[in-house]
Amino acid sequence: MKIKSIHLQNFKRFTDLRIQNIPETAKLVVLLGPNGCGKSSLFDAFHYESSVITGSRPNIPDYYVKAPGATQHRGITFHDAVLSEKSFYIRTAYRNVAQIIIPEASLEQVTQEMEPITRERRFNTMIQNDATVFKNFQRLTSNASRELLKQTTDKENRSKNVGQLQDEISGMFTDIQEAMSRLFTDLLLNDLTDLVLNELDVHLKSESKGLTFDKGTSGNLPYGNLSGGEKAAFDLLFDIFIKREAYDDTVFCIDEPEAHMNPRLQGKLLEELFNFVNDKSQLWIATHAIGMMRKALQLHEQHKGQVVFLDFTDGKFDESEVIEPTKPDRRFWEQTHEIALDDLASLVAPNQIVICEGSHGDKGFDAECYNQIFSEEFPDTKFVSAGGKGELENYIAVVDAVTKGANVFGLRDLDPETSPDDIARFQKIGIKVLERGKIEDYLLADDVLHALCQDKELEPYEEKASELIKLRESVTDIKSAPNQIRKKVVEWKTRGIGETPQGFLKNMLAPLIKPGMTTYDELKKSIFGKDIADT
Repeated sequence: MKIKSIHLQNFKRFTDLRIQNIPETAKLVVLLGPNGCGKSSLFDAFHYESSVITGSRPNIPDYYVKAPGATQHRGITFHDAVLSEKSFYIRTAYRNVAQIIIPEASLEQVTQEMEPITRERRFNTMIQNDATVFKNFQRLTSNASRELLKQTTDKENRSKNVGQLQDEISGMFTDIQEAMSRLFTDLLLNDLTDLVLNELDVHLKSESKGLTFDKGTSGNLPYGNLSGGEKAAFDLLFDIFIKREAYDDTVFCIDEPEAHMNPRLQGKLLEELFNFVNDKSQLWIATHAIGMMRKALQLHEQHKGQVVFLDFTDGKFDESEVIEPTKPDRRFWEQTHEIALDDLASLVAPNQIVICEGSHGDKGFDAECYNQIFSEEFPDTKFVSAGGKGELENYIAVVDAVTKGANVFGLRDLDPETSPDDIARFQKIGIKVLERGKIEDYLLADDVLHALCQDKELEPYEEKASELIKLRESVTDIKSAPNQIRKKVVEWKTRGIGETPQGFLKNMLAPLIKPGMTTYDELKKSIFGKDIADT
């Protein structure tokens, strides 16, 4: 079940919202935005459509309608299916359960069959509490107990000893135990086989602890003794573990999955949830947490085409608004920091900082060009200009001292007098050297000028590009070429090319340098030391 597009009119936060062009390959869809921007309202629309199919639609029209009397429309299209009762499985942001209380029960109560999972309704709206742990515990013991009874009464299983049956039941729970051990190195979910066997004991008169855990030197801790973050993570994992067999072709939606968790745990949980959901299904999360976003970015890099970001941050939802998947470039990552950390965002260093030539700061010409070119493939790399060549080494030392954990290195132009020995010496002190000379040698390269002619529809492309290349080759100093090339493009009645030569290079040519172009690959190799085959 993969969502393709969504259209909502007069629904909660939205006057006329279209979400479109979600690729069929998307396995994880991340809704980014601050509180109140409409992320939960979208999940309310999913829940409403699902409740219509199951006949459990809540009768609270004032909650769903934005403008009384106006026409309302809800449309959700899928790549490969039509809406059914198992199209959506949704968790609200209110999931806290303090403890699991197990009352005394008879054998009949323990083994009785529960309602079908796809008919289970835990809430009406996304603002209501969504407690699942106890019901999932009931469903687990009920299903496993009935399976164990079936095995002990089946003719085929009569020859099995108790140990063999225990192994079979234990194997059913391996995934959740292994996932918990990856999340928490000191927290072990105890073997659930013993739990099932205990519940089948005909003397069910003593209170059961239910699910128990070993933590450090403490054994058999009940669920109620876990921390808030441990409970929150276990709840989400345990829920999908129980439900994924019935919801095998489903859009799983979790509002604020990061609740009660630190950033490191947030990322580890998201990775486990991503792996728990099968390839026919999708996982949608609504978040503004830095740990979730950082892990989502890593998954985006590891699983090409499977992670999509929908940015609600600047949406004008009182008007008609179209949202499409956004590229997680440097601008997107900085905005994520601002949403998650507010005033502290400026104190967060990227993973990698490249100190290059140019006027100081990230507004220096060279730095702005590099940030434009590499923001998509290297969103957690920041280019900063430090001034002249003589200032690079000192600037690198200062930045390295104040940015804990970031990889910091320098980048300088290749001057005519620079020798191979000079280059080797620079590399030893953490400064890389461009292969072509200056940044203008890349911005005015043949393939970039061809791309300019095509982008601005300067026909015939080949002739126009050749004319620009001849202009570049006619100058003795590459620094003077941008002005002449810009003037020629102006003569061709081209608009929006920048008011100055630097603006022309930075705003018109730098964005044209894309992965797959010879210039991009050579520049990437000079800076990051990577061939195209390494990516």
